[in-house]
Amino acid sequence: MFKFEFSLSDDEGDAEEVLGPQASEFTQTAAKSQPTEVKAEVQFTEHPISDLLSALPSLISYSPITIPLRGNGSSSNGNPATTTEEPKLTLVRRDLFDARFQLISEGAGEAYMADDAEEILDEEHAKKQEEAAKQAEEQKERTTQSHISALEFLEAPSDLVPGIYEGGLKTWECSLDLVDYLSSLKTPGAVNVYQGKRVLELGCGTAIPSLYVLHEILSAPPSPDAPPTYVHLQDYNASVLDLVTLPNVLLTWYISPASLEYRTKNPPEVEVPAQAPSTSDTIEEEDEDGDDEAEEEEQPKSMGPGSTPIPDLTAPSDLTLPQSLKLAFISSLEARNIHIRFFSGSWSSFDLSQTGGTYDLVLTSETIYRPDSLPSLVGLMDAACRRETGQRANPAGLDTLVQEKLSVDDTPEADSYLCLVAAKVLYFGVGGGVSDFVNAVENARKDEPHGKVSTVWERKMGVGRKVMRVQWD
Repeated sequence: MFKFEFSLSDDEGDAEEVLGPQASEFTQTAAKSQPTEVKAEVQFTEHPISDLLSALPSLISYSPITIPLRGNGSSSNGNPATTTEEPKLTLVRRDLFDARFQLISEGAGEAYMADDAEEILDEEHAKKQEEAAKQAEEQKERTTQSHISALEFLEAPSDLVPGIYEGGLKTWECSLDLVDYLSSLKTPGAVNVYQGKRVLELGCGTAIPSLYVLHEILSAPPSPDAPPTYVHLQDYNASVLDLVTLPNVLLTWYISPASLEYRTKNPPEVEVPAQAPSTSDTIEEEDEDGDDEAEEEEQPKSMGPGSTPIPDLTAPSDLTLPQSLKLAFISSLEARNIHIRFFSGSWSSFDLSQTGGTYDLVLTSETIYRPDSLPSLVGLMDAACRRETGQRANPAGLDTLVQEKLSVDDTPEADSYLCLVAAKVLYFGVGGGVSDFVNAVENARKDEPHGKVSTVWERKMGVGRKVMRVQWD
C-alpha cells in the first residue's frame, strides 16, 4: 500500500482553507511502499449516466472547495505569486463521509466485514442457470468488491493499492493547480472556449479540472445552435465514478446558471433559526424600540413562491435529489448539446473507437506516481490527441490561447490540441515523478509514443508541483 501525503509549508497557505475537511490527509509525510500483490487490470467499461443517476441516494452532502487562481503558480524567484486581491473560484464536491454512509446503508459494510465476499453471491441462481449465473456472479462480485474497496479506502482515501484502488476518492493538490492554469488561459472577452470541444480527463477521481470546464460551459448563455461538447471522465475504479465523480458533476450543474429554471420552480426549504422572533408581541416590541436591524437580517432567509434561490457556496450543505432534479439535469445538458460519459478500467484497455475518437483537450493530474504505469498512460495520451490518419485534432481556440500566453514559437506549425499533465516533482516512497514522466515521453524508443514536455505552471515552495504541456511528435 502506498501513501503519497505531503506536508504543505506555511508559505503555501492553509490547506484547510483550500481543500476543506479533507485537508488533514494532505499534511502527513509520505510512507514507504509495502509489497502488494497486483491483480489483473480492470477492463474498459462505460457507465451510462442514467445508471449512475439511478444509483444516487435521495440526499447528498457537499462542501465548497475554494481554488486560488494565481495564474502561474509562482513568481520567477520561486515565491508564491501575490496580488492585492487574489482571485478565487469556488466549486463544490460531495463529502467523503456522505459517500461512506451511502455504502454502509447499501450493505457494503456487511460485505466488508465478511471473511469471504463471495458469501454474498446468490448460489441458488448459479445452480439453476450455470453459465448465465456465472456471468452474473462475476459482475456482482466486481461491483461488490469495488464497493468493499471503496468503503475500506474511504477510511484512508489517500492510500493506494496498485490494481485495486488508485486514489480517486481524494481531491489531490495538483488537480487544483490544473484549474489554476486553465483559468489563466482565459482572455478578456473570451466566452465559452470549451463549447464544441472534446474533453477527456484521465484518472479523474473527484474531477476538479473537468468540473471547472463544465462550470465555464454551464455559466455561458445557452445557444440553440451550439455545437456538441463532449466531456469524458475516466477513472480506474467504477466505485469512484459512482460515489464522487457523477455527484460532483451534478452539483456543478446545480450551482450554475444552467439550473436556474429548476431552482426557481423548486426552491429549497429554508429553516428559520430558533432564536428568531416568532410572536407578534416580540416583533411589536422591537418595532417600538426602533430596532429594525434584526428584522432586516431575517429577510434574506425567507424565499416566497417564484423566488430564485442562490446556492450557498460558503458552507457545507445538503441537496435532495428527487427524480425531477435528475430529469432537469439531463434536459439542461441536452439543451446545451453537452454529452458527458463515464468510463472505468485501465488505461491500456481504454478503447478510443468506442468513445468517438480523439480529443481537443486531454487532462490528467496526480497520475504519474507509478513508473510502471507510465507506458500505458503515455500511449493513451498520445493516441487521444492523434487522428487515425496521423493528423491531430484541429479545434479552434484552445491552442491559440496557449500560444498567445506563452509565446511558444519553436515549432513550424502550432499544435491544435492541448494535452496537460499536473504532478508533483517527486512522489516519495514510490519512485515516480516529473523526471520519469519526461524521460518516458522524450526518450522513448522509436516504436513508442514520443513528444516534447514543457513546464507551463510551477510551484517551487515545499514539495514542488508542475503543470506540463505535452506536444506529441
